[in-house]
Amino acid sequence: MDLSNKESVNCPLCNKNDYKQKYRIESWSIVKCNQCDFVYVNPRLEKKELLKIYAENYFDNTEVGYFHYKENKELRKKNFQKWIDDSINFLGPGENFNALDIGCAAGYCLEIFKTKGWKPYGIELNTEYAGQSQQNGYKVYNIPFLDIQFEEKYTIITLFDVAEHLTDLQAHFIKLHSILDSNGIIVLITPDYNSLQRKLLGKKWFQFKPIEHINYFSLTTFKRLTDSTGFEIIASKKAGQYSNVEFLVNRLRKYKFGFFIPLFNFSAKLFGLKNSDLYIDTASLYLVLKKKPPSY
Repeated sequence: MDLSNKESVNCPLCNKNDYKQKYRIESWSIVKCNQCDFVYVNPRLEKKELLKIYAENYFDNTEVGYFHYKENKELRKKNFQKWIDDSINFLGPGENFNALDIGCAAGYCLEIFKTKGWKPYGIELNTEYAGQSQQNGYKVYNIPFLDIQFEEKYTIITLFDVAEHLTDLQAHFIKLHSILDSNGIIVLITPDYNSLQRKLLGKKWFQFKPIEHINYFSLTTFKRLTDSTGFEIIASKKAGQYSNVEFLVNRLRKYKFGFFIPLFNFSAKLFGLKNSDLYIDTASLYLVLKKKPPSY
């Protein structure tokens, strides 16, 4: 991984080159557009280097990505189950939907699609994980989204912790619009720049990962993206994820908050939470999108 190959970019949302620095994290600048308020990394890692990160050792990595992704399989499946169940009321009538998970990793979300009787499809840049899902019988593309020639349209498309990674934001969402059924929905989760956690923690906010998280949305800036690409936001709320004591202790250690661990372990024991799965606020947005109705 060569972190020296950086590129300067205009605002990914409005394409203006007018910004001010908000945070400096090691050698990375997180900036805010003076025209549309979008927050992004600039300069950022070149696209070809980003693709290498995702294609190679992204799911068992101490520098970027995830550390031992598969060790938390059941927690991750509970997350996907909840996030999808929370979107069901926004789907129209029918069954056997085409369902696409972008950034499908080890295929756990595809398993949830299958249990609902939907036709599961995935996109995963990591060669090893995509290959494993293909061996398990799933149709998984192992190339970038913008390079795929889709043969299907989809009734539900999920992007769980994906939008913050995307280069070419406008192009991605224009293409998403083209492959979504007229009555379909997009369900996504992304870090919320306007969250209380970010305001309290500043540059120590755990969602600041400027190598890979290159976009930081608020509800307002995400609405600007959807307005410009033919979507409307039909539901929004705070998002979390299921965690247990071991998972949370590992996260505190990873993000250099280890001094909280003794107090956390004491509290977990005091309240009998040692063996519980807790749905914890992760300072993220949960959004459901639909195509804007045509104007005549």
